[in-house]
This record gives sequence, structure tokens and C-alpha cells, in this order.
Amino acid sequence: MKDAYAGIRDISLWKYAVYGFLAGLLFPVFAWAYYTLSENSEFNIENIKNLHDSVALLYFTDIIPFISAAVVLIISAKFKKERREILEQLLLKENLISKYSGYIKKIGKGEYSETANILFEDDLGLSLNEMRENLLKKSINEERQNWIAGGKNITDEILRKHNEIKPLAYDILVNLTEYTGAVQGAFYIFDDEIQKLTAVSSYAYGREKFLQNEYSLGEGLVGQASYEKNVIFRKNLPDDFVTVSSGLLGEKKPKSILIISLNSSKRFITSSDISFCKNAISTAP
Repeated sequence: MKDAYAGIRDISLWKYAVYGFLAGLLFPVFAWAYYTLSENSEFNIENIKNLHDSVALLYFTDIIPFISAAVVLIISAKFKKERREILEQLLLKENLISKYSGYIKKIGKGEYSETANILFEDDLGLSLNEMRENLLKKSINEERQNWIAGGKNITDEILRKHNEIKPLAYDILVNLTEYTGAVQGAFYIFDDEIQKLTAVSSYAYGREKFLQNEYSLGEGLVGQASYEKNVIFRKNLPDDFVTVSSGLLGEKKPKSILIISLNSSKRFITSSDISFCKNAISTAP
């Protein structure tokens, strides 16, 4: 297609004008020959000149080659313009189809980020953009559901392995922090005897920690979440905010904390404290 377009640009209109002039030249030559033979004269320039004085029609035939060249030039220019416009439209459609094809292939491969800045303005393009958005939402939802299902499978496997609460709590805590991308966490169980939440396991920056933290109901964020039977999420934590320390130099300070209270009926069972180095919690890998 591009070669054809380049060929159109290279067409010389003057070449066709010359062809038109030569074709039109047949008329005056034929007229000169006809009237020369009618006068029984020789066919030469002098006799042709003399014939113009007696036959005025020959002056009209003399300009026919120029008229023919002009007509051919105008027609050729119009034809070239129309053909160029047609080829430009075809080239535009070819480029658009190529763009659509690449766009659809990327969507088919799930490469949504590479198509984020590609926007179309025509009806088909707008439909493709809408299709991409719908597929992206579906993909994100499926990824999120798979992430949730994966976490549930890990939890189910842990529950089948343990019969005692402390190793169970620690194993769940380790997998929970790693699976959610958290940096530290603690697991609390409500002690009916002292009426407090006590830490049964804690984990920070890949290491097990040993805490003796206790919270009364309503005390601190952990106690507050348990008392309200709610989920508390805080972000933009101050640098002096203390949760679980790893004792490692250069460790990153948590930026957000998630506290979840788990309860059965009206009795508080457990509470988990998970800290992150970012202000948003990922719901997918």
C-alpha cells in the first residue's frame, strides 16, 4: 500500500500533457494534409502557411493540440488527486487495523498496562476501550478471588496440622504476614481469668518474637478493636509508633497497621495486629 502511494506521488502530470499534445497534433496535421492534397500542392511549410490565409478553419485546428494537452493535464491532475485520496484513506484504515490488531493481541495476552495509554476516538475504538476496561475489571476481580482462595487454602492446611493454640496461632501469623506482604504482626487471645487480651505469638521481619503484651478491652488499638468487635486500619503512623520490634538495625518503620477482632457469639476469642511498610493493603499478589 505504501509503495502504491509512493508511486502516485512520482507520477509526472507533464508527461501526460505531452501525450495529449501529441495526440491532438494529429488533427492539424490531418487538416494540413487534406487541404494541401485538395489544392494539388506539395506538403511543405510554405504551402501550409498559405493555406491558413485561405482556410480560416486551420487556425482552430492549430490550437487543438494545446487544448488536448490542457484537458489531459486537468483530467490527470484530478485523477491523481482522487486516487491519492483513496490511497490515503486505505493507508489510514490499514494503519488503524494494524493498531487495532496489536491492541487486541495485547489484551488477549492480558497485557493491560501496555494498552492503558492507547485511546481511540471512533466507534470501534471506543468499543475496544470499553471491552478492555471490562476485561481488566474482570481480570482484577478474578486475581483477587484467586488470591483470597489461595489464602483460604493455606489457612485450611494450617488448621489441619495443629491441635494446640500457640503453634497454630504462630503458624497462621507467619503465613498471614508473608502472604499479605506485612513486615510484622502479633496474635492475641482473650484470657477469661484475667479478662485481658494476651499475646500468644508475634513475628517481625522474618523472625519470631516473644512478647508479654496484655491489653484490657478498650485499651489501645488492639483492645479497642476487640471491644468494638470491629476492624481498625490506621495509616501514616508516626515514627515513634511501636508495635513489634525486630531488634534489627536499619529496619523499616511500619506505615500502617491493621487490627482484626475475631469473636464467637458474645465472647472475644482472638485479635490480630498486622503492620505494613506502606499505606495501602494489597488484596492481590
